[in-house]
Parts: sequence; structure tokens; C-alpha cells
Amino acid sequence: MPEQKERIDGFLFFLEKANKIGVTFFLEEGKLKLKTTNVDAIPKDFLKEINDYRDELKNLLTSVSHNHKNIDWGEIHARRIGMTKVPTSYSQERLWFIDRFEGSRHYHIPWVLRLGGTLDIAALEGSLRGLVDRH
Repeated sequence: MPEQKERIDGFLFFLEKANKIGVTFFLEEGKLKLKTTNVDAIPKDFLKEINDYRDELKNLLTSVSHNHKNIDWGEIHARRIGMTKVPTSYSQERLWFIDRFEGSRHYHIPWVLRLGGTLDIAALEGSLRGLVDRH
């Protein structure tokens, strides 16, 4: 079991590193592919890590593309010893992964309102404060 936890921790660090250097992964006809804006930013040792975590990446991408419920998010959110940052919540990790995998266009609903009458600044401020507090 400790070996599995170490493997999961390593995979999480790998995903964080991929995010930092701007690498995203996807499946094309069952084959693992990557996309980046700057090929020169990919360290050579990272290419070896891709190969090391190939199975995990393919399993994760396959699970997410077919059924979001198949992913054991509890394991993905495994606690790491010696953390220097506050861990993200289950929901935050899920949103981060979906954003990296499909983009976040589903969570952005653009719309415009035209309001008439006198602006009640206190009511507007309270509404915006409530929205910020909720998120």
C-alpha cells in the first residue's frame, strides 16, 4: 500500500509539473498525445516521466472521457507528507482537471443586463460581496 501511495504522489507531482510547463495531455485514437505552446520548455527528464506515467495518464483520460464517475478522486487527492501548500479540495481538483482536459467554457456563461432606474449602491455592493463570499 505505501508503494501505491508513493506512486500516486509521484503522479500528482508529475501533473503539477506538466501544468507549470504548459503541457496538456489528450487521447487520439487511443494513443497518448501532448500539446504545448513551447516545445523548448519541456525538460528532457520530463519526457522520461511521461513514459513512466503513460498508463496512469491513459487510464485517467479514458475514465474522464467516458464517465467522470469512474475516477477515484479520493486517491487522486492523496495526502502528501511534508506539504508546503494547502491542498485543493475535491471539487477544485476536479474543476482543474476538467479545465485542463476540455477547457472551462461550460462554467462561463456570458450575458449582459441593462438595468434601469436609480442604482442602489449598497444593494449592489451587498450582492457582489455575497457572490464573492460564496466562491
